[in-house]
Amino acid sequence: MERRTLGLVVSVAALVLLDLAVVPVLGGRVVLDLLLIAVVAAAGRVRPGGAALIGFAFGVLRDSTAPDAFGASALALSIVAYGVSRLSAGAFEERLAATAAVLATARVVSDVLAVLVAGRLHGTELLLRLLWWAPVGAVVTTVVGVFVLRLLPPPVDLRRGRR
Repeated sequence: MERRTLGLVVSVAALVLLDLAVVPVLGGRVVLDLLLIAVVAAAGRVRPGGAALIGFAFGVLRDSTAPDAFGASALALSIVAYGVSRLSAGAFEERLAATAAVLATARVVSDVLAVLVAGRLHGTELLLRLLWWAPVGAVVTTVVGVFVLRLLPPPVDLRRGRR
C-alpha cells in the first residue's frame, strides 16, 4: 500500500472513531460532523461509484446509532459522496475557498436529506433545523474540515496526471 493511501486510510479511520466516540459526548444541537469530513476526504480521491459505497457504509454506521431513522444517513451520505466525487475529483482541495464551499454544501445537503428522509421533525422544529441549525452546523464542520483536509495527503488527479 502506498504511503499516501495508508495516511488517508488512517486519517479517515481516526475521523470515524472520533465521530462515533467523542462527538456524542459533546452534545448540543450544533454537531461537528467528522463523519462527513471523512466521507468528503475519501470521496474526493475515488471514483463516483466507490464514493457512493463509502458514503453508504459510513451512513449505515451512523444509522446504527439511531435505529428509528435507519437509512436516512446512508442515503444522504451516499448522495453527497457521489456528488463530491463526480463534481470535483479531488480538485476542490487545491483552493481554500473551494474546499470550504464543498464542505459547507455537503453538510447542508446531508442534513436536509437526512432530516427529510427520517421524517421525525415537523412544523416549527423542522423549519428551525433546516433554516438555522443546518447552516450553523455547516459553518462549524467547514471550519474544522478545511483544517483537517489540509493535513491529509493531497489527492492524485488522474485526469491531469499529477500528484
